[in-house]
Amino acid sequence: MCLALFALNQHPAYPFILLHNRDERFDRDSAALQTWHDNPALVGGRDLESGGSWLALNQINARLAFVTNVRHFPTQAGERSRGWLVTDTLTTQQTIPDYLNHIVQQQDTYAGFNLIAGTLPNQFYYLSNRQTPNLEPLADGLYGLSNAALDTPWPKVEHGKTALKAWLAKGESLNPDWLLDLLLHSEMANDQDLPDTGIGLEGERWLSPLFIRNTRHNYGTRCSSLIAVNKQGQGYFYERSYLSDKRYVSQRLSFYLV
Repeated sequence: MCLALFALNQHPAYPFILLHNRDERFDRDSAALQTWHDNPALVGGRDLESGGSWLALNQINARLAFVTNVRHFPTQAGERSRGWLVTDTLTTQQTIPDYLNHIVQQQDTYAGFNLIAGTLPNQFYYLSNRQTPNLEPLADGLYGLSNAALDTPWPKVEHGKTALKAWLAKGESLNPDWLLDLLLHSEMANDQDLPDTGIGLEGERWLSPLFIRNTRHNYGTRCSSLIAVNKQGQGYFYERSYLSDKRYVSQRLSFYLV
């Protein structure tokens, strides 16, 4: 399902900050944050079933992209995996706006998606094939994205944005552990605040926290990520890969914008 909270030019030292949770079945084969052996320019996690990614960046051209699904039942299957939207955006020879406008022409080949893509540190665009068919440039600001349109005020989005906004207002130095812990909030939302996406009240409840854990369905938050780029062009990519019992393995990569 996934959740993203990101800030463009909202911190005095870091013009780009992204917090991201990936929610998925625990039996779906995935690779943790790493440099891709078949394309060393790319770093990020990888879906080993489809070959795409939920969040990745290109260290050479400073492109970054991430995708979430649009939750609405009954679902419509797509011909292509949504994870290839990320990979293709990072590797195409076209400009990002040109490529995303190309995707608009092929949007029906994918199941419902939200795609954020751009060039670090702060030139980004939003595209969805279920919310709006038009490419939307993103201005400076704080954004939240889950499984509806950008900034739809679902409880998890509002809670995450409020916590991140409070940290940004302090202008403190980067604290990766604190920021990643922010994504561990696991309290379910009140029933009256839940959306209705066609999955029933029980489903809306257990999908409502930032951090999801549902052992009955073998589903939950598989990893949490933090990407931050400072004004000097140095970037940091942190990831916690969670096991089904909440233990996690940490990864960290550094990169430089050229």
